[in-house]
Amino acid sequence: MFNKVIMMGRLTHDPKIYQKEDGSTKISASYSLAVQRSYDRRQVDFFRCAAFGKSAEFVEKYLKKGMKILVEGSMYTDAYTNDEGQNVRTATIYVNRHIFCDSRKEEPSPDNADSDFQDISDSDGPDLPFLE
Repeated sequence: MFNKVIMMGRLTHDPKIYQKEDGSTKISASYSLAVQRSYDRRQVDFFRCAAFGKSAEFVEKYLKKGMKILVEGSMYTDAYTNDEGQNVRTATIYVNRHIFCDSRKEEPSPDNADSDFQDISDSDGPDLPFLE
């Protein structure tokens, strides 16, 4: 048997984190992923995602609404009867791997002591061998 899901999309909201009552351990994280269809980018599917343990801690620390990520995991389905007596089927991706797909948009601050880089323009001329 093989159950593996890989999807790329954007988080529709900040993840919800669930932890033990004493607050000592993150048990799980849940969020929704909006995934564009490859044949029609105007159509979007929404998938519920869940992460557990260390993966949930990663979600809490790094993921925010609007981020583009790639998730890898397994798909699990469930069925239940709601309060109105209707049968409901759900599907959730249990994520065990997250990969960032957006580039970092943070600009380095000019007073950052760790930055040894300077802007170089074409007018700096032939003294720089890679601009010749």
